[in-house]
Amino acid sequence: MTDEFAAQLFIASDNIFCKKQANAFSSEELVSYLNSKDISEIEIIGVDGNSCIKESAKGAINSGFRVSILLSCIGVVNIPRFEKTKEDLKKNRCNVKVKILELRNA
Repeated sequence: MTDEFAAQLFIASDNIFCKKQANAFSSEELVSYLNSKDISEIEIIGVDGNSCIKESAKGAINSGFRVSILLSCIGVVNIPRFEKTKEDLKKNRCNVKVKILELRNA
């Protein structure tokens, strides 16, 4: 593995999948691992709901998983754009719940 983690980070498992694209589910290794564990539902959290969150949610749905996004656990820089993203995700069978944590430039 070429990626390094912060020394303070608690790593709970040796199952680490490095994301190289916006859609985390473009990794066949990740999808195969989840399928081997009979995982059928994914909850996605992350930094930007308009980019990696959106693309990973769509990728997970296309890979056959049920997907939930807990809005209090994602960041959104462009809220008006995210309102459209949220509607698009709901149309694609993504369960979007709770409220948005807004990121502001410091």
